[in-house]
Amino acid sequence: MIVVDKERTREVLGRLHQAYIQKLYPFNQPEAVPPQIKKNIPPVLVWGSREHALFLFALCYWMRGGIKSHTATHHLTKIYNAHPDIFLPEQVDRLSQEMLINILGKTGLNFNVRDTSNGWLKNARRLRDMWGSDPRTLFSGIDTYEAACDRIQNRSKTGFHGFQEKMVSMITYFFMHAGMVDQWNFPIPVDFHVLRTVFSHQIIRATQ
Repeated sequence: MIVVDKERTREVLGRLHQAYIQKLYPFNQPEAVPPQIKKNIPPVLVWGSREHALFLFALCYWMRGGIKSHTATHHLTKIYNAHPDIFLPEQVDRLSQEMLINILGKTGLNFNVRDTSNGWLKNARRLRDMWGSDPRTLFSGIDTYEAACDRIQNRSKTGFHGFQEKMVSMITYFFMHAGMVDQWNFPIPVDFHVLRTVFSHQIIRATQ
């Protein structure tokens, strides 16, 4: 049985929140800022624009693990500066998988590159054919996490390649941070670091 200690949750998260507000450790470290902040993304992008949304959508491919988020953002920015057209869904038919693999590999984003490039092309076509080549429209009329999952999560014939619950949370967070989506409650993107925190501090305990 899994037990959530609510009192412990308030204590631990309260201290973390206070450290964040006061910029104490670990929030005083150089990388203790979101990877998608303005100084990390291509300077030509207009904040909140369709092109900005497409960049953040692509960034999600490397938020699944295997590479540091800041490293992925810096590499993807280099790619955007050199090849902005590959981010546009309406240009997808001009881009082969081998071309994309070559572009990503040369810039250092070669982790899981074959699966990522395959998903990039599939998702671009779906964005073009079903969502007007604009990922911001994925959130039109949505104000719950469940509705976002219904629309975005990969479920065979619907949703997007590589987007399960964690990536639905990630793209929601990215778009809310950029002011593209109204504020509503959703689960944080859960990864190893989140699980390590909740178990090491006994926020969640497994009992018999």
